[in-house]
Amino acid sequence: MGGASLLRRYLLPNLLVAAAYYAAGRLGLLLAIPPGYATAVWPPSGIALACVMLWGYRVTPGVWVGSFLINAWTSLDTSSTAAILHSLSVPTLIATGAALQAATGTWLIRRFVGYRNLLIQDLDVVRILTLGGPLACIINASVGVGTLTFYRLVPLESAPFNWWTWWIGDSIGVLIFTPLVLIWAVRPRAVWLTRQITVSVPLALVFGLVVWLFFFTSNREQARMNAEFQSQGHDFSRALQEDMRKNLGALYALQAFYASVDHIDRRSFTSFAGRLLARRSGVQALEWAPLVRHADRADFEAKVRADGFPQFAITERAGGGSLVPADPQDTYVPIEYIVPFAGNKAAMGYAGTTEPSRLAAIQMAGDSGEPVATARVHLVQDAPGHHGLLVFLPCYATGMPIDTVAARRQALRGFMLAVLRIPDLMQDSLDAIETKGVLVRLLDSDAPEKDRVLYGADPAASEIKGGLEQSHTLDIAHRHWQLQLTLPAQYLTAHKSWQAWTLLAAGMLFTGLLGMFLLLIIGRTARLDELVAERTTELSALNHELAEEVRHREWLEMAAREQATKLAVSNKELEQFAYVASHDLQAPLRSVTSFATLLERRYKGRLGDDADEFLAAIRESVMDMRGLINDLLELSRVNSQSLAISVVSSQSIVERACQQLAEDIHAAHAKIDFQDLPMVRGDERTLTQLFQNLIGNGIKFQPKGASPRIDISVQRQGDEWQFAVHDNGIGISPEHQETIFLMFKRLHTAEQYPGTGIGLALCSKILQLHGSRLWVSSTPGHGATFYFSLSAVMAETRRELTSSR
Repeated sequence: MGGASLLRRYLLPNLLVAAAYYAAGRLGLLLAIPPGYATAVWPPSGIALACVMLWGYRVTPGVWVGSFLINAWTSLDTSSTAAILHSLSVPTLIATGAALQAATGTWLIRRFVGYRNLLIQDLDVVRILTLGGPLACIINASVGVGTLTFYRLVPLESAPFNWWTWWIGDSIGVLIFTPLVLIWAVRPRAVWLTRQITVSVPLALVFGLVVWLFFFTSNREQARMNAEFQSQGHDFSRALQEDMRKNLGALYALQAFYASVDHIDRRSFTSFAGRLLARRSGVQALEWAPLVRHADRADFEAKVRADGFPQFAITERAGGGSLVPADPQDTYVPIEYIVPFAGNKAAMGYAGTTEPSRLAAIQMAGDSGEPVATARVHLVQDAPGHHGLLVFLPCYATGMPIDTVAARRQALRGFMLAVLRIPDLMQDSLDAIETKGVLVRLLDSDAPEKDRVLYGADPAASEIKGGLEQSHTLDIAHRHWQLQLTLPAQYLTAHKSWQAWTLLAAGMLFTGLLGMFLLLIIGRTARLDELVAERTTELSALNHELAEEVRHREWLEMAAREQATKLAVSNKELEQFAYVASHDLQAPLRSVTSFATLLERRYKGRLGDDADEFLAAIRESVMDMRGLINDLLELSRVNSQSLAISVVSSQSIVERACQQLAEDIHAAHAKIDFQDLPMVRGDERTLTQLFQNLIGNGIKFQPKGASPRIDISVQRQGDEWQFAVHDNGIGISPEHQETIFLMFKRLHTAEQYPGTGIGLALCSKILQLHGSRLWVSSTPGHGATFYFSLSAVMAETRRELTSSR
């Protein structure tokens, strides 16, 4: 094999694969989770699988090279030879996993499915992408995360999640980019171009949209975190200023206390300052330092010694840091009173005028009449290495003018001091807000470079890079402090919202599934094209049969409509006939009643017992016939007359029905319970008939000797009121609970319980005309409950009805 053939067969394909892998990897890293290895979609995994499927295993070295280059770019450490070798071993192992994954995926596909043309393989598409994607991608996820965990680039506890992320990214990369590469490799392009575009364009559009949404969401999340950080910084700055204001307030209170008494002694100072300190945890001590002239030094020291401090002397710091008696000078500002004394005893008598920072603060405070803070100083009472600061507030003689510098110098009597331990001061402010993860530094801009840092340490470069920073200038007691806040990149990474990543993963998964779906559709299109001609002939025959069926159905529907019209006319005629017949039967029935009554009046007891019994039977039959005719008339009237629907009171309707049944109720000793029944929509006349029939049945169908009890209740159900009429009668067997609403349906003989069998049918008809229905629930021997629903009245209608009344 010649050199040109080797170049064309091996070298060029591997170079192309390596370049494609590297370019796709740089795109994928834009969507990666730090430190740059795992991403929600990893395009190179899909490109690598497609290239090995197309060109064979000979291009797996190109996959290895591309993976090595992209991962070496993210992990290379050039600080030393050992660091270089250590950092290159990571991409070497990851590249091996990537090449092995592409080769294994190709072997699985060839072994279990086979690859010809992805555009026509139909359901094989699902199997190809499953084997080459989720199954094969287990390899590099395991190799890659195992490598990172072994080299401690990923914590062991986060390894499962990183493995999951890696596997998802590789799998989605296969689902999206493997089909794109494979379909554009199909030839001849003129034949397949339309289908290639049909798959590629939607995938590219959806992919671009998802990426845009990812960056949009990420930027919005970054802006949110920055806004929260800025707000947190402003809150902390205000909290620190407020704490300092309160500390200065304690000094002002002591100044006012000094001005209000003729003489301040140790006991009164200790008592007053102790109450102030109880509310200020950031203040280490409150002190009183009088102004002592050299001529008065001996008397002052003697007075303090007599006050219980026999070793007292005005001191200063020697070169080695020890305290020695102060050298003679014009004036001294020694510490006389300290609260609390415990822990601050060493500061007793210390003048400190030999320290430039203290001396400058004393002079500025005395001349300005305002509180002045020192730079960072080593507190006498603290161990070496501990620093704090002092705030001096001058006290002047009462009654002397202090409107000029000269006058203030003349009236100066001493200073109230606040000793502040900076860590405690900062902790008070930190406790007031949520600053978890924020690096805090406090600098004194007026101090020399070596003494500028009041609190905190310089953040590392890795913490600043990619992190958030802000700075605030604070003017505190004639000092200019700079508050610096840093939110490290590591904290942002650990606490960022997963909303953007979840959106990206879900969107890319959808994109991959969309590509799979499009390939399935296109794969079936070819098969459907072959069936079109055959199906067209069959459809023509079916269309002819369907047309015949449609004509037959139309004829049947027309016949049904004609029959319905005839039936409606017949029903109308029957209703009219029933009404006329029932009405006309009343006249002969009245004649029979009159003659039977006349016979009974004239011949009762004269024609024998049989004749009397026959006359009584005639009279009862006539009464039954009259009841039957009246029920038929009422049923006909309900069917023929339109309802007068209006807002009616069901309470009033039930009361009216009970009035009409008053004799029966009294005779049977019945008890009817109902109260607070609602307003409903309905026809008042027919609803009265409805309740009258139901209550009457409850009274009638009772065991012998029982006292009827009927309970009428109501329950709101949506836009309707459901009524329940319950009695304690004989009940109804389950097999008759549907048929009792039929016309003339009776469950008992007239001798047992009189009636016509029309009452419940009439009730059912009334409710049908109201758009409702009547049903019953009953257990034999335990009474029956009849249910029906009526339209409720809206609140607005009730208000209008009430106002009109």
